[in-house]
Amino acid sequence: MRVNGIGSSWAGQYQAIQPFATAVSLKNPGAFSQTTSSIPTFNMPALRGTVSATDTFCHSNGTQSTHNNVGNSTSSNPQGAGTNSNDAAALMETLNTFFTLIQQFLGNLEAMLGGENPSESLIGLGGGIGGSGISGGIGSLQGQGGTVQNAGVRPAIILDDTSEGHGQAVAQVFEEALNQNGIQGQNAQIVEQARTELQYQNLPSAVDYLISGALNNRANEINAIVQNGGGDINISNGMSQADVISQLIGVAQNNPAIAQDMQNTLGISGGPDSPQFKQALVNYVQQQVNSSSGFQSALANYQAATVNAEQNDMAIVVASGNGQETIDQLRAQGVNISNDAAFNFLAQSDNVLVAGAINGNGTVGTGDDTATSFSARGNNITFAGNGVNVFDNNLSGTSFVAPQGLALIQAIRSVNPNLHISDIKQIIQQTAINNTNIDDQVEGAGSINWGDALTLAQQSGRQ
Repeated sequence: MRVNGIGSSWAGQYQAIQPFATAVSLKNPGAFSQTTSSIPTFNMPALRGTVSATDTFCHSNGTQSTHNNVGNSTSSNPQGAGTNSNDAAALMETLNTFFTLIQQFLGNLEAMLGGENPSESLIGLGGGIGGSGISGGIGSLQGQGGTVQNAGVRPAIILDDTSEGHGQAVAQVFEEALNQNGIQGQNAQIVEQARTELQYQNLPSAVDYLISGALNNRANEINAIVQNGGGDINISNGMSQADVISQLIGVAQNNPAIAQDMQNTLGISGGPDSPQFKQALVNYVQQQVNSSSGFQSALANYQAATVNAEQNDMAIVVASGNGQETIDQLRAQGVNISNDAAFNFLAQSDNVLVAGAINGNGTVGTGDDTATSFSARGNNITFAGNGVNVFDNNLSGTSFVAPQGLALIQAIRSVNPNLHISDIKQIIQQTAINNTNIDDQVEGAGSINWGDALTLAQQSGRQ
């Protein structure tokens, strides 16, 4: 089945695919070939006439449908000869043997699956992560002209610990990005956990908690998703040096005892409102990032998790961060701080796609786009999208650009499920609209371009 068109911007086609083999999730994958190879063969006696062949497909709702592949189930006998009792007896014996073997096979399969009912176990993609509430499933996208079952599209997973409701807003943008491009029916799964409040003991442990904790937590979550079936991941929160500095200044301003402890550690007399305190804190956090073994270990752990994800054909889209305004405010107070301090630590991997925010002024990619004051600058930006009043929902920030990229990735997978995430990243960058009036450190390759990206994906290799 092919469905023509996505909205008015793409004249390509969706391909409906149902790769049954990829829907099989075995607890012991090696046992499958052993079981099937042990089924004995037998000779079917020559039959007069034809018997229709059928395929049974498993759907995500647990139902099955049977499709006739031949289109003819009537017996024919051009010679006009009837069947005799021996033929009939042989046929019945063969059919009985066949169904007995099928029952044996299903029994072996049930045992192999750990006691689960095969008719239930062979349905759907992915698995579940009990602690985080992540579950797999076959998504569906609906384009103009009909609905496409996307067995090739991985679940879309929103990882978030910013604040209650933030993950829901990110998921809303993801779904709206699909809707805006004529695609219906794909929902994101939200894993939103409240961030543990900082329990200040001393400055070194506080910095380590804020930075290393964020990296290690995300690494563990990514690895768990890989182990439980995979999925394309959106990370709209994170932690940058600017975030750490801002939080620590806030803690010091609200607690004189903590402020005094920080002053003692920093070796200064000025309080948390003074430029002296802020400059010393900036220098200290930068030093910790450069020399702390805990941070380096956590960053390596996180980067290894992103490599693991990419090797398993999973996309990870990360917001670059909104710390640029913090940087500019500190500079206005006489503090010397680099733009790099605004960049999300979770974006520091070659195996993720990093989203920057621009102001599309209602018409992204038409030449009047401008840079935002908040979006972090860096050489690792992959693409940009509108991050101001996104879809007229009063949502602004790089948090709401990342899910737009995730939505495009999912749409590209539906166009050409055989493309690896490395191919998809290249397509997004190759088709992006570069705004000459915006620095590449803000927008990367440029604004995402749905129409050209989907067309190029359909035309690309690995069909």
